Amino acid sequence: MVAWGPAAERDNDLFVRLCLRSRWEAAALDEAAKMASQRRVDWSLLCEEVRAGGLAPLVYDVLRGSQWVPETAAACLRDSYYETATFAGVMSVELGYVLRLLEKAGLPVIVLKGAALGDTLYGNSALRPMTDLDLLLHDRDISAALDVLHRNGYRTTGVEVRTGHTLEYENELVVYSPGTPPMAVELHWRLLDSPFYQDRVGASWFWETAQPALVAGTGALVLGMEAAILHLSAHYVLHHRAQGVRWIYDIALLVESFGNDIDWQHVFDKAKEFELIYSIQVVVQQLVDDWQVAFPADVVSAATELTASEEEQRVVHLLLSEQRPVVQRFWSDLSTMSSWRRRSSYLLANLFPSPAYMQDRYDLHSRGLLPLAYPYRWALGLGEFLTTRRKEDDK
Repeated sequence: MVAWGPAAERDNDLFVRLCLRSRWEAAALDEAAKMASQRRVDWSLLCEEVRAGGLAPLVYDVLRGSQWVPETAAACLRDSYYETATFAGVMSVELGYVLRLLEKAGLPVIVLKGAALGDTLYGNSALRPMTDLDLLLHDRDISAALDVLHRNGYRTTGVEVRTGHTLEYENELVVYSPGTPPMAVELHWRLLDSPFYQDRVGASWFWETAQPALVAGTGALVLGMEAAILHLSAHYVLHHRAQGVRWIYDIALLVESFGNDIDWQHVFDKAKEFELIYSIQVVVQQLVDDWQVAFPADVVSAATELTASEEEQRVVHLLLSEQRPVVQRFWSDLSTMSSWRRRSSYLLANLFPSPAYMQDRYDLHSRGLLPLAYPYRWALGLGEFLTTRRKEDDK
């Protein structure tokens, strides 16, 4: 009887990384097999972990046919692979349909993240699970895209804080396909959701460097390699807090597959321009330490020598704070906006949302309750702010 605990979890993590590294380093699979022979793999826990992390199809693809994998574990991984493949097929059909609708309407689209990587990087969409479809459009085309999708049965949910607020202050909105289960399609017009980065990371360079590709059986655009490195790195660090194997592995595989073709100086120059130096440095260091990625000469030292501005450091600290209650997020977003006009408009919209938003947000059954709903909203925000301040003072 083996007593599994934290050490087993660490061994499982190492085993998974070895399996995934074997896609570009054959010797890594030999190391994984050695770990299994030493009974350092908790197969039951491993299966749960890789399923939860969206890695089971990849691990199955690596281990299929390996005689040293227990049958129960092999069956678990195999079942997960085919479940994912089935859902990926449905998502691919949906993606192709949406791309053709938008193409017919004359609306250019860049396919992002998993929706693009499944076909263009992994060569098999079943190996890169995804729960939604991410598309980048020009901000001027969002209204037309929504009109096209609404006419074809897609729907949005919720009510805007004020008319035009979403396009001005957010970076995406979600539409849901008809049918069961509904598929989420995220329409982006900016690549990052922080107001600080919305002001600094313009979309024009990403459009200028986009490349044609075959995605979901349809001609489409995907990010160029340097743009993909920057976007995936920023998303991993700022959105996922530099956690989650699926997202860092996307970058590791991209670098290992195309590293010699990537213009790293251009990546670093853009990271400086967009104030994404911290994100790039974290990713490069993790790729070296955890994935033994072989970078071209001098890339790692060049990344290390970059210096994030004081403003970037301040914003990253705010974004990566352990707990960010709604009020704290609101004030940090407000403080990082680039102009007083944007700040005042954002503040007024959130203090005095439209009546339609208030009725939807607070489930008001009568418009007569509206005069009370606004003070209620302010009191909730003030209470949360004071509670947060007390917790900070107690530390």
